[in-house]
Amino acid sequence: MSKQTAKIVRFHSVGGPEVLKIEEMPIPEPGKGEVRLNVKAIGLNRAEVMFREGRYLETAVPPSKLGYEAAGVVAVVGPDVDKSWLGKKVSTVPAFLRPNTACMEKWRLFQSARWRCIPKN
Repeated sequence: MSKQTAKIVRFHSVGGPEVLKIEEMPIPEPGKGEVRLNVKAIGLNRAEVMFREGRYLETAVPPSKLGYEAAGVVAVVGPDVDKSWLGKKVSTVPAFLRPNTACMEKWRLFQSARWRCIPKN
């Protein structure tokens, strides 16, 4: 775990927007097959609202985070990830369970099968 911290958005109970809290958390180091993405943009939609309200297909396990889609720059690669990914602009591929992910934070870990390069044009 890094000694650096970053602000993230979490909620500790389901409900309206008032349950959202900005918290400071350690920035994690990527594990095997993961990269740490410096998040530059996120996508939020009705699914995040339903998840936060406890009305989604998957159940939030507090403390939970929001965000299923993100774009950013690969800042750190984990063991066994090709170092040529460093500095590349990528977007995430929403193909993972919502309770295990979040993009509403400055830094986010993603498994190698969960991102794709953003075209230069």
